[in-house]
Amino acid sequence: MTDSKPPTEPHLPPEILDHIVDYLHSDAASLLSCGLCSRNLLRVSRYHLFRDMIMKLSATDLFSLLGLLRSPANRIAPFVQRIVLFNVPAFLRTHGRADVVRAIRIIPHILALLPHASSLKLCHSDLTRLPEDLFLQLFHHFRNFQGTLHLEAVHFHRFVDLANLVTGFKLLRHVSVNCVLWAHPSPATDRLLLRQSLQAASARWQIRDAGIRYQDLFDWLKSQCPPAPVESMYYHAETPKARSDLNDFLSCCASSLRHLTLSFPACLKKTRFAGKTIYLFHIQSHNAWPIEVIDDYGDTSDCTNLRSLRMKQVMLVPATTVSRLLQSRISRIIADIPSPHLLESITLELHVSTTFPLEKSLQEFDWNGLTRFRNLRRITLLVDPGLLAEFQDTVVSIFRAKLRPLADVMTISHFDKAAEEYE
Repeated sequence: MTDSKPPTEPHLPPEILDHIVDYLHSDAASLLSCGLCSRNLLRVSRYHLFRDMIMKLSATDLFSLLGLLRSPANRIAPFVQRIVLFNVPAFLRTHGRADVVRAIRIIPHILALLPHASSLKLCHSDLTRLPEDLFLQLFHHFRNFQGTLHLEAVHFHRFVDLANLVTGFKLLRHVSVNCVLWAHPSPATDRLLLRQSLQAASARWQIRDAGIRYQDLFDWLKSQCPPAPVESMYYHAETPKARSDLNDFLSCCASSLRHLTLSFPACLKKTRFAGKTIYLFHIQSHNAWPIEVIDDYGDTSDCTNLRSLRMKQVMLVPATTVSRLLQSRISRIIADIPSPHLLESITLELHVSTTFPLEKSLQEFDWNGLTRFRNLRRITLLVDPGLLAEFQDTVVSIFRAKLRPLADVMTISHFDKAAEEYE
């Protein structure tokens, strides 16, 4: 008879196991399997599973959550780092005002049981449909947070409402805004209120998507003394006025800027013909962009601490004036970066025409400008998903040949696959 030995778990260092499970951070089913199959993987699996806690403004749901956190068998609370409020006005319409008021009164008891919750995310909420008194009661309980405030797809009535929300937090470290809008510009009476300074003067801002009327936000951040540090910025301008405003703001926050996203005024238009999806080039303006507009699009000469650069809508179509102007501007942006030893990541979203030879489409690109960044940890090439697989492989092979010194750190993906990772 053969001796049967009990199965043993692989003996790997904990940091390697943690690194492996980190790749599954967005796959809840795989994280559950890891936590059930091995005790060594349990803690890091719980870290990702319970990192975000969605708080529903319903008295029944919050009473159940409070009971779970108070249970002796509770294993969730130590891992909760961020509280998520999703579609807040919907609970008011569904459950009524009295139920929402009861739910808000339970929030302090829940927060007392979450010692490591230091981040608040408010997303997909139209606050113009939420009464002001409920708005004040709700966020009064979160104003002692010492971490990060995330605002994503939030609609305010006026910009001063956003300013009052941020200034209410005394110990913020980061403020992240993405697709945050306000319905009305700031009147003269609001400008007096906006003179109040940020209580969290050291809070670093991340502006991921610049929506309409963002000039109010830019003016307010520049008016701080000293100006509020901006760590991340999204630069997209379709009009000369917006371009001028963004240039002024970029020059103001350039020294603190670490992550810059540039979206150029040319992109693809998706249409269908004979049952197939076709991508056509068009310009996002009423007339062709003048030379001086393209030439003055984004100045990186003062970005002394830039860590990552992302270029969206890079159009590579030969024999077109706009394409030549964009390529010259892109080359200048890359050449003007004063700290090539600090830049760690470059991302390029490429639109390449299939009607021209590929070599001819890529010959105007600034290959030498990219190879000057010898300390890059990652260069990401995002290929248009409308291209055929064979054409994508050709683009990849040409890039690897042109960027031979950087081939080891280059990754290839599609637009739709890389969008979630970037956000």
